[in-house]
Amino acid sequence: MKNEKGLTLIELIITLLIVSLLLGSIYGILQGTLGVWLHGSEKMDIQQNARIAMDTLESEIKRADRVNSNSTSTSLNLTIDGQLIRYHLSGTQLLRATSGGGNNPVAYNLRQLRFTYYPNVSSCSLVVIYMVFESQGYEYGITSKVNVRASGF
Repeated sequence: MKNEKGLTLIELIITLLIVSLLLGSIYGILQGTLGVWLHGSEKMDIQQNARIAMDTLESEIKRADRVNSNSTSTSLNLTIDGQLIRYHLSGTQLLRATSGGGNNPVAYNLRQLRFTYYPNVSSCSLVVIYMVFESQGYEYGITSKVNVRASGF
């Protein structure tokens, strides 16, 4: 009887099956991890977009000489140093328009926008901003109350 070194066909098939199961498991784990990472990245992007938009709105409302009476629940018209500034929703973008200038995007993936005015709240004026952002099934809402520097509505 010869002493032959090597693998039989059955040993080779079993080895390939074990390696295939290990590689399939590793692929499944990596695929799941990538999905979680992408979802987390999308959530972070929407939240950052919302915070930047809210910071921009808050800053300009605080600097405003007045909130104009032609403002609506979806359009905020401010006067800052004699310049008219309008924030409004166009599709899913929040746009900032200036008198004599064009529309500049402030935020994207905006599903809902609402401005509520309280001209005389405890001897000051108040604007409540409510925004809902949505992307890839994730929804993020943010609200802020801002005191207006001037009281003229």
